[in-house]
Amino acid sequence: MTEMTFTVPGWSDWLKKSSFVAGKIGVVQEENVRDYFGRVHAATEALLRQILFVGFRLNRARYEDANNWLYHNDVTPDRQKFPALFNILYLRQGMKWDEVIQSQPGLNEVWDLWLDYAKVIRNHIQHGIRNHTDSALLNATLIDKALLMSLDAALIPVIGGSIAGALTGLSPRLPKGASGLDLTKLAGFKKPGKRPTPATDVLQKMSVIALFEATSVKDKNEN
Repeated sequence: MTEMTFTVPGWSDWLKKSSFVAGKIGVVQEENVRDYFGRVHAATEALLRQILFVGFRLNRARYEDANNWLYHNDVTPDRQKFPALFNILYLRQGMKWDEVIQSQPGLNEVWDLWLDYAKVIRNHIQHGIRNHTDSALLNATLIDKALLMSLDAALIPVIGGSIAGALTGLSPRLPKGASGLDLTKLAGFKKPGKRPTPATDVLQKMSVIALFEATSVKDKNEN
């Protein structure tokens, strides 16, 4: 029985023009299937976050304020909250998430595959739940690639350029940020993100646990 294989036409040329995504993937050989999948999938999550970032900026949020809100409010890409936030942020552009994923041939189906297959496989690997074959990882990588390219194409008429490249290339340029803008109010909800306990508190707790032995290490940044 012959196994069916696929490719994503135009990927290499597209990646050369997409500096934001290329920077997230970095230098990794495709032959290293597991690591390459991890890098490409991370790039999809970064691009989805970038979509929200641009949405905040289109609503005149300052660069640092938009980044800060996204850092403290982990909006996991899903079928409910992510589209809802997109719809709020892109209201002025007259665009809804459902319209975005239906604007390119196959994008709606690829979005489903990303949520139900590529994202699930990534979570299995990340949390040590289950191993997957190279064939499964290759297919998940192809889904990631198709999502990246299709989302970029879908958003070009919405934001005036490629969201996968440098945002300085958008036309018109993103508006100047306004101070004092309440991003939580703008977003319509606040999704508390679980953040690590501060390192100083962690070290204090570790110092009284018998399983750990304290040693002194000089900070490399010290003279």
